[in-house]
Amino acid sequence: MSQWQAAMGESGKARNNLALQSLDDPEAQDTEGESWLISYLDTLTLLLTMFVVLLTFADFTDEETPEAVKVVPKPEVIPQPPIESEQEPVEEAVTPLGGVLLDGLDDSVQVQVEKDRVNLVISDRILFDVAEAELRPEGLATLDPLIPILKNEPHRITVEGHTDNLPITTDQFPSNWELAAARAASVVRYLQRQGIASDRLRAVGYADTRPLAENDSPEGRSANRRVEIVIHHKSGQTVQDLQIE
Repeated sequence: MSQWQAAMGESGKARNNLALQSLDDPEAQDTEGESWLISYLDTLTLLLTMFVVLLTFADFTDEETPEAVKVVPKPEVIPQPPIESEQEPVEEAVTPLGGVLLDGLDDSVQVQVEKDRVNLVISDRILFDVAEAELRPEGLATLDPLIPILKNEPHRITVEGHTDNLPITTDQFPSNWELAAARAASVVRYLQRQGIASDRLRAVGYADTRPLAENDSPEGRSANRRVEIVIHHKSGQTVQDLQIE
């Protein structure tokens, strides 16, 4: 039962009691001066009713009413096509003589690729004895894997002979010039005997004029004593154009 209903019940009981008392008491019926009590009770009843209503709607808590939580819809994501890179794919370094050359020669031949030529660098100790220009058996074994590769390529081939700066004076080789040229010519003759056209070959001796390292140490002088087989590119060709069939 609510407070308002309880108040109304008490007020009704008071009025009923007063009315019964008036009926039972003849003097009360004749007394008009006490009739104001009924109006007074009605007024109290109305005031009590209004007070109960106000109490019902009153809020005595100090808590703040939280604001309504706004639900923001998640924006729709429109899939975008992948952006293609404008950069060209990086190609792996490819030697014009392919993997067959490197596999066959192991570490005995160094391949140097330049803009218009490919150098096959071979140490002199593999090809020749000291102060000699005749090819050793080990040197022939090093040159043999190159023969089919050089045959398949129509490019011009230059064989260069290089020495260190230590002077040499023998009956056969008065200086490093003769030794370097003789070693280059020895390699050219072998390539020609193996079927490479002579009009593609030439021999050049540079002596000690084009060193790869300083000649002030045994290691440096050993690096400078070498034979280089140079494959010249055709005009307008690149390294990638020199592919082996």
